[in-house]
Amino acid sequence: MKQDIKEFFKKEYNANKNLQKIVSNITKEEKNHMNKNKLLKMVATFIISIGITAGVVYAGSIVYEKIFKAPEEIENYIENIEINEEDLKNIISEEEAKKIAVEGIKRFGIEFSEKDITNISLYKAAPNIYSLEYAITVSNGEIYVSVDALTGNFTSFNIGNIDTRFTGHQLMEEYATTKENVIYAVKEKKKEYGFGDEYELVELTNGTGDDEKKSGFWYATFAKKYDGIINKYQSISISIIPTINYVYLVNIQDVAFENNPIVITEKDAIKMAKKVDKEVNTEKYKIDKITTNLSIEYMNGEVYLKENGMEDGDKTITLEDGTTLQYNIYRDSQEIRKVYVVEISYKNRPDERPRKYYVDTTTGEIVGGENIFDLEGEELEGWHESNK
Repeated sequence: MKQDIKEFFKKEYNANKNLQKIVSNITKEEKNHMNKNKLLKMVATFIISIGITAGVVYAGSIVYEKIFKAPEEIENYIENIEINEEDLKNIISEEEAKKIAVEGIKRFGIEFSEKDITNISLYKAAPNIYSLEYAITVSNGEIYVSVDALTGNFTSFNIGNIDTRFTGHQLMEEYATTKENVIYAVKEKKKEYGFGDEYELVELTNGTGDDEKKSGFWYATFAKKYDGIINKYQSISISIIPTINYVYLVNIQDVAFENNPIVITEKDAIKMAKKVDKEVNTEKYKIDKITTNLSIEYMNGEVYLKENGMEDGDKTITLEDGTTLQYNIYRDSQEIRKVYVVEISYKNRPDERPRKYYVDTTTGEIVGGENIFDLEGEELEGWHESNK
């Protein structure tokens, strides 16, 4: 029975098919073999899932098309973290980047001309082989600007030599103000820069790490939220000295996000993470506690690699000059997803870090993780030293 329905969905279902056609393919005889609750559950599931996605495989429970693929190994890794000819085919020109920098910074009340640009260079932020940005220097370091070389987006600016412009004493004492004043100042700046109410204040820290009543400069982050979950990849960060209304750094992130729905329950996410942990936890650490939280994260290959036999998360190579490089040679996905972060803490893991499993809130897949591999070598020795 289940197989017949599954095959029907595979062959016949598309966005134009309606519920009646689905139900009509369940014969009276088959209906008689299904109890009323089971049939109602199947029909209700279809109604819910048809509005969300066309990835349904079979009725009876919500099942979506898998979105996580096996991570791809990067051939010639060292060559790939350098700028290559293929990269140059897909980017905007230096002249275009300069124009974007000049126009983009006007939004923040700062002006300079292309003649003021004293240096421009293209860089790739290793190990992210996807990232290509132009770093633009204005007036030999008075201002630094970044422009995304692939999208042409203005991504950041910061004022150079901020430490020499304001002494530590001045920042600690002369420019101190209340937290309420700081919040008012950063919100006004966000509005002035043209960012709407969809960006909410999600972080506010003072720049000294000391008594906030003595701190003259502050760091604020505004971000979009989805189902109450902060999306740090769609955010604006502002560094400010509020009492003189002086902003010396702005950073903008705007990664495409499809806002995948929350279908999987927290209970099911824990169950899925525990199941995979049995394969990953080859050291047989004893579970101490499990916690969860909803988050938006990049998919990555950590869990997949450990689950498939890789014992050490890093690869090590030695260059001809004797330099040792460590890196993960597997290509991370550039897709961000809404996930449950399931943290599993152990009683006897040497570094005491919990393993974090990313469980996709829509498909229930494990789409990444953190701290999956144990510390190795000098890192582990350092941990032991600090815990004597």
